[in-house]
Amino acid sequence: MFKLQEDGSNWPIYEKRVLAQLQSMGLSRHVRGSILPPVQIVCHGGEWYLPNDTKFKSPLSPEEVNVYEDKLREFLTKEEKGTLILADSLPPLIFSRIMRLPTLYEKWNRLCVMFTATITKHDVSIQIKAKMKATVHESGPVHLHLWRMEELRDQLADCGPTWKLEDADFVTLLAQSLPKKPKMQRHLLQLVFEEESGKRPLSMEHVSRYVVNAYHLE
Repeated sequence: MFKLQEDGSNWPIYEKRVLAQLQSMGLSRHVRGSILPPVQIVCHGGEWYLPNDTKFKSPLSPEEVNVYEDKLREFLTKEEKGTLILADSLPPLIFSRIMRLPTLYEKWNRLCVMFTATITKHDVSIQIKAKMKATVHESGPVHLHLWRMEELRDQLADCGPTWKLEDADFVTLLAQSLPKKPKMQRHLLQLVFEEESGKRPLSMEHVSRYVVNAYHLE
């Protein structure tokens, strides 16, 4: 399961992934708060009553009790499923800040307030760019390294169009991440130069294919 970093640095992608997971489980209305909790009937003297029947004049039939209890069980089951997803994907300290809130909507809303207020997209974009600059391929399959770099680029794009990395900037960072392959670095930077000078458009498909195929030939 995808987890939120304790410093909230991956909040934008965490928010999207967990929301998608919650919605795929049919919990969309629970997260949005558009579903009202069912009526919780009250037991008195061995009979069940609606909560507004404060004088206990109209006991419910067994069939009515089953209807109300089934609705409540379904609601609570969905609430707990959503809460378990949050518990499994959040650091314990962060989950402890929201776990006492009564509904999934309130838990999720508090989480959004916590990280939207403290972690801006600008902060996240700086952290992701720093991670890209620090990522260096030392060993192992080069296609995995390429995928990591592409994933970081996609995380930047998730922050919004302002932070989207242009292809030329991405290829420059990719070249810098391959210090053991100077020939490959030169070729990638040449592609960037040709793009920026208008000589030839940069093809990311060509870049990916070149990196994977040429890495072990150099």
